[in-house]
Amino acid sequence: MIPLEQGVAWFEQFHQPTRQDALQKLYFFVAQSHPRPEEAEAAVANSGLKRSLTPCQLMLRTDLGERRFGTMKRLPEHDQVRVFTLFALVLGLADKRRREACGANCGHWWHRDLADEQVVDELLEE
Repeated sequence: MIPLEQGVAWFEQFHQPTRQDALQKLYFFVAQSHPRPEEAEAAVANSGLKRSLTPCQLMLRTDLGERRFGTMKRLPEHDQVRVFTLFALVLGLADKRRREACGANCGHWWHRDLADEQVVDELLEE
């Protein structure tokens, strides 16, 4: 994993439609991780963003279920860095929980170290 600041810097270098495409892809991973309300709360708390901002309010709207993430990815351009930040934080928390629940014998390819070339080569051979 890379530090959040490095991920945000990577995202900020892009313009439309590349940013929207990146948010769409990240949205897919966030939705698949099924974040819990306490993980959404922690993401907002750790983001450094004001809770009153629209992306933060949507992240905390558990009554919307996972539909809130779809709404977030469609927010105006001025909110996109904030959405990226929240998506990255909540994905990190939810994925950590899911990896721990999976245990040492996990067979999911997405829980493997994809930064390791040997791991990637093994996956491609399977």
